[in-house]
Amino acid sequence: MGSAGASYNMSNDSMMSGTGNISAYDYMNQGCGLYDSKVDYKEVIGLFSQFFLLIALSHVLHLALKRVGQATPISQILAGVILGPSVLLHIKPVAQFLYSGNLNMDFLASAAGMGRQIFMFLIGLEIDIPYLVRSSRIASVVAVAGILVSAAVALFISPLIYKLLNIKHGLSTFALTLIAIFANTSSPTLVRMSAELKLNTSEVGRLAISSALINDMSGLLFVAACGTIFLSDNATAFQQTMRAIIATVLLVLSIYLSRPLVRWINRRNKHRRTITFFEFVSILLLVLLVSTLTEAVGYSAMMTCFLLGLFFPREGSSARTLINWLTYPIHNFLLPIYFGYAGFQADLSALRGSLFWAVLIMVFCSTASKLLGTLIAARHLKIRFYEGLVLGFLLNVKGHVSIILIGMAWGLNVMKP
Repeated sequence: MGSAGASYNMSNDSMMSGTGNISAYDYMNQGCGLYDSKVDYKEVIGLFSQFFLLIALSHVLHLALKRVGQATPISQILAGVILGPSVLLHIKPVAQFLYSGNLNMDFLASAAGMGRQIFMFLIGLEIDIPYLVRSSRIASVVAVAGILVSAAVALFISPLIYKLLNIKHGLSTFALTLIAIFANTSSPTLVRMSAELKLNTSEVGRLAISSALINDMSGLLFVAACGTIFLSDNATAFQQTMRAIIATVLLVLSIYLSRPLVRWINRRNKHRRTITFFEFVSILLLVLLVSTLTEAVGYSAMMTCFLLGLFFPREGSSARTLINWLTYPIHNFLLPIYFGYAGFQADLSALRGSLFWAVLIMVFCSTASKLLGTLIAARHLKIRFYEGLVLGFLLNVKGHVSIILIGMAWGLNVMKP
């Protein structure tokens, strides 16, 4: 998934808009229609058509793919690939209807981001904290071993990939980006796939989720650090430090204040099985507000949402209501948009020549290195070989962090030929 995103962002192919052809990164970082004086209704119709087609097509594909043991995220990503520049965007009438203006892509990206944030909050709510604490040492060993071996392999092959992609900017920065992409594991994707494949109740599945969370949080910290250093709009070291302090204080304060607030809501509803709809919406809005404020100062909204969910009081009707009421809309509406948007960013038609070989080498080496690192950790921890093999394949899923890193690298001309 990460490599497919790389092929799209690193290619010179473009996405079609009403004003002509522009690169994917530029398309996503322009005004995106928010500054237009008048919104075209055709764009609004195209936007809702995108949402409908992503959701509908992902469900139709899943009916076929589940027969061969494929989890829902696979069909959702594939739906995005079909609706994106790999397939339908090459059909001019379809492209002009679905992607007639920047408003469409802006709202699609916003919906995917919101879905990702709420899903991470739900993951935090559903995490088995006692198991997470008990398995923290083993999960850390597995995560660190995978990161170290992946980083070593990425560093070794970076000159070859650098040459194949004909990049003329700094090799060291490119190698650092490749290391981060190889080392990362997408915890939202893994959590969803483990649930679909009934692995989240097994020891291997739970260990994989714990390791992925450690890996993903490390990756998000790395992205935040890179964003602060390289995309800091000329901020001084003092300003960067203050931003980090503000983000940390805001998160800690929010977690601390949420506990008495949730207990008060639980007391108001002690004779009810659920809290009121107004209270439910208020809690979600507070979570999104805190995560947005954290991201505004340059740090990950996803990590904020996950930690808010992780430290959310589990007793009472509030947590029960949030889990029950969020599960269906997230899995059936928000996740198809989130995973579909990831697939949408991949332009598989651009995979030819040296780019094809670069992507093939990256996919093979990334998979093999994570698998090797996990097997080394499994041998050290006396985990059976078969279980270590399953664990290694589970930890190979890529996702949002890889795409964010590629986008940052593209914006800094690190991956442009």
